Amino acid sequence: MTESSDYSQDPICRLCEVPYADHPRCQCCGIYCGPGHFREEVSRYRGKALCGLCIEEWKAMEKRVGHKVLWEVFLNRDKHYRADGQPLKEARR
Repeated sequence: MTESSDYSQDPICRLCEVPYADHPRCQCCGIYCGPGHFREEVSRYRGKALCGLCIEEWKAMEKRVGHKVLWEVFLNRDKHYRADGQPLKEARR
């Protein structure tokens, strides 16, 4: 039997040995910890629980588009904006 790389199916996290029901999730990508992606604890970035990769992405985006736009995108990301911060209407053109 081969070892599965899908950690979300396990009831206990293989890295921190915490049950997934009690495990923090990244509020950006929704991923639990996994090899090479998630630090052992969720980091807090400006009040949001984000994994290490998402923190780096959000810092880079904040430098490009500014703090106000970044958080408008974060709070309404699925409804109104693409991942690069462009409004959906403009993104479809």
